[in-house]
Amino acid sequence: MEAVFVGGVALVLWGIHFRFLWAYRTRILIGVALVCAYALPMEVFALSNHWGGFNPVYVLGITFFGGMIYLEEIVFWAGTSLVTISAVFIFAELEERGVPWWALPAGILLPVDWLASAF
Repeated sequence: MEAVFVGGVALVLWGIHFRFLWAYRTRILIGVALVCAYALPMEVFALSNHWGGFNPVYVLGITFFGGMIYLEEIVFWAGTSLVTISAVFIFAELEERGVPWWALPAGILLPVDWLASAF
């Protein structure tokens, strides 16, 4: 389910803003890698201390780090950071181009060049 929801948002962002986001792909991937480098070991630490857990009915059962972390958690951290960082780049570009703050959410569904030229 995470892949569907996070992937759906990623498809919308990257589908509409592909050329713009592709120019920042290295920075976005570095950001995703940094988030995962921090979050995944913390997740393993928390799970090893029994600070939470997962119902085996709702996970695929594919694990990493010696069975301590499920694939779904990796998809969650990588996917949500990808979507968040991508949206931040879109909003930052729109702000830099002078789009009013109240129009920024439209940047998710409208191309950056089109929305920026409207203001």
